[in-house]
Amino acid sequence: MSTPAFYQMASFNAMSIRNIKRDRPPFEILDQCKSAHYRREMLSYFDVVNFERVGVLEGEYLLIGDCNLLLARGGTVIRAASSWEDHFSTLTIGETYWTIKFANEVDLVLSHWDEIPIVESPAIVSGILLTNYFHFSLEIFPRIRHYSPAYLEKVIVAERALSLPFQRSLLGRAPAGCTFIQAPAAIRVRNPMVSHDFLSEDGLRWLRQMGPRAQRGSRRLYIRRGSQSARRESGGELEETPEILDLLRELNFETVEFGAGKTVEAQVSMLEGAGLIIAVHGAALTNLAYLEEGVSVIEIIGSKTPRALYMHICSIINHNYFAILTDTFSESGNIILDAALLRECILNLS
Repeated sequence: MSTPAFYQMASFNAMSIRNIKRDRPPFEILDQCKSAHYRREMLSYFDVVNFERVGVLEGEYLLIGDCNLLLARGGTVIRAASSWEDHFSTLTIGETYWTIKFANEVDLVLSHWDEIPIVESPAIVSGILLTNYFHFSLEIFPRIRHYSPAYLEKVIVAERALSLPFQRSLLGRAPAGCTFIQAPAAIRVRNPMVSHDFLSEDGLRWLRQMGPRAQRGSRRLYIRRGSQSARRESGGELEETPEILDLLRELNFETVEFGAGKTVEAQVSMLEGAGLIIAVHGAALTNLAYLEEGVSVIEIIGSKTPRALYMHICSIINHNYFAILTDTFSESGNIILDAALLRECILNLS
């Protein structure tokens, strides 16, 4: 079922609408894939123009679905924080909410509209990927920067936006005067301020001001990915063959492993003094946002996830970046990388 975005509504009073163009950086990509398709897919990230939209949705609504949806009194369901152009959000909203169970829940809250507590002129901070470190840190949390001081006094967030240590540590760094209201299953709002954008230079620099910082040094770090589920879903861990492990020991790399159980401050402190980082594509590289500029980064990207998110971060902060793109995997789904090739990359960046 079609679900309009907030900015498509006649009741939307826009404060700011900007298109954001990403400049393709001159970084090197070593492409080991059998087809050039994955390289093109990765670099297409810089061909897409994204939009930043901020404004007030005038009128009265029910905020439902982890604060991702607004329900008008006439029954229209509206996306509260996602873009019409965002294909992933469209699929997720369709799969998650358009069910018989959800339709029954909508009918129930509509029938009890006037009994539900109301919040006047709040700001809404939400998103489909609330528990993902990258998306929460670089796309959802920075939306706070769009809101005027009066709206920051009442910022509504979903319960899941406070469930993990990194979420709480980020929200704890919000500007002075920012007060968060944890939403119940349904909450009534009048004239909410809403926004949507993707990773942007403005948002990244705002996050760097809010977050902790780590100084550049001479440490060499290999960031190992954490949970097994994350590895399966987003393209695999690096297969730690004897040759790879011998190389990392020979060249004095330390192994660092984060995880959802750590605060932002704890993760960034583990990168203090980093000079050269090796990591497989994944949310742990979000922490590049907090490092002093000039760190050297080797990102290993499997063909299941040919995305240029961290290349973009490195270009904004002026890190030295090198990507290795490969479509070779083990039977368990891990990325297989030639140790001699990795050695060459390390020596080129050292």
